[in-house]
Amino acid sequence: MSENVNEKVAMLGLTYDDVLLLPDASDVVPSEVDTRTQLTRSISLDIPLVSSAMDTVTESAMAIAMAKAGGIGIIHRNLAVDEQVTHVKLVKGADLRVGAAVGVGDDGFERAEALIGVGVDVIVVDTAHGHHRAVLEAIAKIKKHFPKQEIIGGNIATRAGAQALINAGADAVKVGVGPGSICTTRVVAGVGVPQITAIMEAAKAC
Repeated sequence: MSENVNEKVAMLGLTYDDVLLLPDASDVVPSEVDTRTQLTRSISLDIPLVSSAMDTVTESAMAIAMAKAGGIGIIHRNLAVDEQVTHVKLVKGADLRVGAAVGVGDDGFERAEALIGVGVDVIVVDTAHGHHRAVLEAIAKIKKHFPKQEIIGGNIATRAGAQALINAGADAVKVGVGPGSICTTRVVAGVGVPQITAIMEAAKAC
């Protein structure tokens, strides 16, 4: 074989259990800690927590609780469009922020259109493999028709994947393929990047 095997082997990957934070000198007291962060350039959160767009995790009740705590919930897409719209309206009716997941193709665009119509704060084009032509096309189409709408694309685990989503019009990227404790994508598909390394690589594009 003329190909160098090293070109086919990824770098050493690190996940949360592989690293620790180094303690350093500080004069900050706990009451002064500021956990605010940017979800996108236009959306800030008081705490850096986003609940997963899974049907066992986030519907309106969870999204309301997350928003009241300072984070945001992403309503899953495993239900009819009108049901998802109802969940978003319940959260927005409480004057809180909420996101909602959509897929790709015509159904994904129609779903996004309906959700945007009721004031969803952020659309998440949510698939297991976000570095895919259909995902990029879906983001570009939504952004073309709704240029002011905040969009998150994912999931990706590489710098190239993050850059592709940004180029398509994503305002933020969702990093990680199967790193969650209840997600089986990485185990079943044998695809993924340890989460610390995935974030470090994606950050190079951001």
